[in-house]
Amino acid sequence: MSAIKLSDLQKGAEEKYPDFEIELEDGKEIAFQPILRLDKKGRKAVVAALDISKRSKAADGEESDEDWTDLYSDAFRLTARTPAAFTAVKKWAGEDITRWSYLFDQYQEKTNAGEA
Repeated sequence: MSAIKLSDLQKGAEEKYPDFEIELEDGKEIAFQPILRLDKKGRKAVVAALDISKRSKAADGEESDEDWTDLYSDAFRLTARTPAAFTAVKKWAGEDITRWSYLFDQYQEKTNAGEA
């Protein structure tokens, strides 16, 4: 009976849940970690960042000025491999919710985040 090597398991996890990589106009690549590959604290932070019902309420119970661009922005800030990666997508998407939404859709598709 042949046992599976830990290195093969690691390789399989990396292939199933790869980084989300983007090539910038200057040819440099930036990367964002899959939510599932973050540590427990990181995963909880991303889930909290994407919870619009909680974030839309200010501390005193009033509506806040949070919107989907803030949620998506925070999610990418938390998963960015480097601060420069987040800065690049923030500069590109700005306040355009369609860009943030499409970017997040692509992120989920590539990282299999929706399968967890």
